Amino acid sequence: MTILITGAAGRTSGFVLRALLDSSSISPAEIRLLVRSQASVAKVKERFPQLPDSSFALGDFLEASTLPPALEGVDIVFHNGPSFHALE
Repeated sequence: MTILITGAAGRTSGFVLRALLDSSSISPAEIRLLVRSQASVAKVKERFPQLPDSSFALGDFLEASTLPPALEGVDIVFHNGPSFHALE
């Protein structure tokens, strides 16, 4: 099973990610994290160094072409959209 977490560098997604990693039934390899930049990858890896580079997918909801690769093979999506974003 593969779980995708959107907005993975954000506060709420961090709580979800921590809960998944603390669960004995989910391995880091089963988690995919959608982030918008390499800076976001670095931010998440600082908090969760056990995540392999392959856990990260770079994408942006405003660039539709970046989403299919992020969703490939995903079984569950935890979508954590931005609060009060004008384009949401």
